[in-house]
Amino acid sequence: MKPAKIAITEIVRKHRERIYEISFYFLCLLISALFVYLRGQDRNWDLLSYHYYQGYFLLNGRIATDLAAANLQSFLNPIINLFSYLSLKHLPFPVSAWFILAIQFTSVPAVVLLAKEIETSLGYSKTFIPAIPAVVLSLLSPMWGSELGTTFFSSWTAPLILWSVYFLYSAYQAHDLSKSRIVLAGVLFGLAAGLKLTNAPFAVSGLLMVAVLQYRNDWQNVVSGGVCFLAACGVGFAFTGWWNWHLWMAWGNPLFPFYNKIFKSEYFDLINWRDMRWYFASVQDFFLFIVHSFFGTNKTSEVAFADARYLFVFLLIPAALLSRPAIILSRQLMAFIVFMASGCLLWLLMFAYQRYLIPLELLLGLMIWILVARIVENFRLRTAVMIGVTLCAAWMLKVPDWGHARTSPGKKNPFSIEMDSRFSATPGRYIVVGVPISYVLPSLHPDSAFYGVGFTTQLDDLIFSNRAEPTSLLLRILAIDREAFLIPKKQKTA
Repeated sequence: MKPAKIAITEIVRKHRERIYEISFYFLCLLISALFVYLRGQDRNWDLLSYHYYQGYFLLNGRIATDLAAANLQSFLNPIINLFSYLSLKHLPFPVSAWFILAIQFTSVPAVVLLAKEIETSLGYSKTFIPAIPAVVLSLLSPMWGSELGTTFFSSWTAPLILWSVYFLYSAYQAHDLSKSRIVLAGVLFGLAAGLKLTNAPFAVSGLLMVAVLQYRNDWQNVVSGGVCFLAACGVGFAFTGWWNWHLWMAWGNPLFPFYNKIFKSEYFDLINWRDMRWYFASVQDFFLFIVHSFFGTNKTSEVAFADARYLFVFLLIPAALLSRPAIILSRQLMAFIVFMASGCLLWLLMFAYQRYLIPLELLLGLMIWILVARIVENFRLRTAVMIGVTLCAAWMLKVPDWGHARTSPGKKNPFSIEMDSRFSATPGRYIVVGVPISYVLPSLHPDSAFYGVGFTTQLDDLIFSNRAEPTSLLLRILAIDREAFLIPKKQKTA
């Protein structure tokens, strides 16, 4: 075959593969958009509790006026909730949900590009077609699916982590590691951690991934690569660090109220608080979770979900270790496995809450693909196994619903709030009691001040001391009926 004809054939092949890839994106986006529309207007508990209010809080500069109006969540970084507030306030359903979906969907090209890199490592040519079952299996993530079109931002920050993993994986070429990609990945990891602190363990896993990629029979390269990566993480975190600086100056703890046993803020108990609903009491407890996740479980989530992929990984790991290896694990594949294993272990020890694991959930299909390739040498048989696993995972999949409301397209009031004109026309000082209730606050007069009670006795004392200051604002109490008993007695008698 003549060189010119070979070149033309290669161009046609690449063009055809590009069409397949774009068609895949379009199909996924179409299915996701239809899924979001059919589910209806998002009305999850966190949206009512603090997502909507925090965007309002940040946009309107209420740092100096409000105090713990959304309870504990008042002290989480509000930046990402600005997008939730603006989309729900100014865009009608389903456009508001699709706007949110567009951000969440940026995870998909990251998974596809990473799959194509892994495809090459497994001995395929980078044509995308063999990677499709693994990519589809990755996207069969029940928690990611449950957050599509909602204000839950674990899925909003997941793209930062997935693109970081892709940049690190693809940085290793011809026995050298691209420093520019390490820096870019580090910045994205740092930004993800700054926007949502529960992403910080993934940055640690990213550091371990860099160490595996950098190791050259000595530790000098590992140290230099690690320092470069950590410095980049610091730069990424700095973009959101002003909020931590505010917490440090105002409350004596840059992560307030978390890790207060270390920082010792006077406004919270001297404990390292964590939600004890989510933890594994033993190794046996974790293994039972793996089995139960195949059929359905709420061990790590308020709402039950089913994800067969965890059991598949659990069964494939010993098979891959005991069988004659069909492939040799490259440095890149080893780095990816280390990232997945360390990320899962850190999640297990620190949180054990399912939605925080979304970035790894979106990579589980690729992990299964590597394990299957380690066991099965024949390419066609691998594909058949992957298709079978994907079909089984799809059949068993159970996507939780965090709360939706039926609404007519074009409606801009996502909460159906009907406000008495007295409260929207005149400002006041509001004692806010109970959750979720802060979504009502943006509908009140903008010159009002909001104080949430019942979070800590220290903050309650601060609020009631502020209440004694002279002001022309009327004092009002905003409470959910079922939680009116939480109104402090000293407030009732004041």
